[in-house]
Amino acid sequence: MNYDWTLLSTGELAQEFALIHAVLEGFASVDEDDRDFVGELTAQQIVAINVHFLPAEQAATFELDQALLYDLTKMASFAGVNEHLAGVSHGRSVAVPGQFSMDSDVKNSRKTFRATDSASRKGRSESEQQAGNERRSDTIAAMAIDENKPLVGKTALITGGAKRLGRASTLELARAGADVAITFNHSAREAQHTVIDLASTGVRAFALRCDVTNEKSVKTAIREAVKELGGIDILVNNAANYETVEFDKITVAEWDGIFASNTRGPYLVTREALKHLRERRGRIINMGSLGGLVPWPSHAHYCSSKAAVHMLTKVMAKALAPEIAVNAIAPGMIDLGEKAAKPFMRKMARVTPMKRNGTGEEIATAVRFFATAPHFITGQILAVDGGLGLG
Repeated sequence: MNYDWTLLSTGELAQEFALIHAVLEGFASVDEDDRDFVGELTAQQIVAINVHFLPAEQAATFELDQALLYDLTKMASFAGVNEHLAGVSHGRSVAVPGQFSMDSDVKNSRKTFRATDSASRKGRSESEQQAGNERRSDTIAAMAIDENKPLVGKTALITGGAKRLGRASTLELARAGADVAITFNHSAREAQHTVIDLASTGVRAFALRCDVTNEKSVKTAIREAVKELGGIDILVNNAANYETVEFDKITVAEWDGIFASNTRGPYLVTREALKHLRERRGRIINMGSLGGLVPWPSHAHYCSSKAAVHMLTKVMAKALAPEIAVNAIAPGMIDLGEKAAKPFMRKMARVTPMKRNGTGEEIATAVRFFATAPHFITGQILAVDGGLGLG
């Protein structure tokens, strides 16, 4: 597909853009069961959009650029959540205003979607290209020292990153500049939406199906993540399960199931990622719980599994030093807006010293802290609980 608008006013552009927008939205709205077809089809497309605005309306280029990128990554995201297709590389180049293109390559049946600049696009003079190169160099240099994006050039793998605290943490790392891979097990639709939102931040993002309780599944996911990301700098062991069961009602299957996901899962993922983390002097962030610090009578198996994660964090910090820093976060009562939990959350807010519950964004900020903190910080369990654990 190729679209070229020359010296259009924003009003005229809006009419033209509505057409391409509808086409791209059509790709993205295909039923989930057809995403293999969509992935194959989009992998064969070369999309180039050239826009030349009137001098007085250059400000509109950025808005158009963002809108097109969002639609194109939506179209590509079907491949990103299908483990039989390639992970999707989403990104933006630093392009000359009014110039945007997205190419797709097919190599060894793996699909890659990326934003590229169009400095070589026909119709631009040599002097214009040189000026564009200078602007890109200046911008890239500025990005390298951007304090708001300390993780540019880094890669992160977040297990269970499709929803809840995993999603919040993933988005925070992406906003900090990291390219990210998330795993999901049963949450394919949530993973799709998360990949779209991640891509809109300008980083590479994709999702992999992984059951952290299954050794073979973990090995496959780590192998695919490294192949797509090129390595792993940050591992967030977030995938876990939560249950409320009275102490004398817990079955062996329930006990073993919670420990398989909450304790053995982080161990398996870490073990398989270890080589790659060592190569980059990486960081591991385990998601613990206030329940691993404070006993909750109706959550014996959950509390025990999270207490084990806290101890595993300390053991790993000693065993994997000095190459890898390992820390854990112990969230308290975090309000994720779930209606069924509202009465309980109101009750807990009253007994929390800060007189409120926490947010997913606050846990994500703690994840970002450990992802960017001095490497000398290791073996720590950070309670993010508004003081609830103080008793």
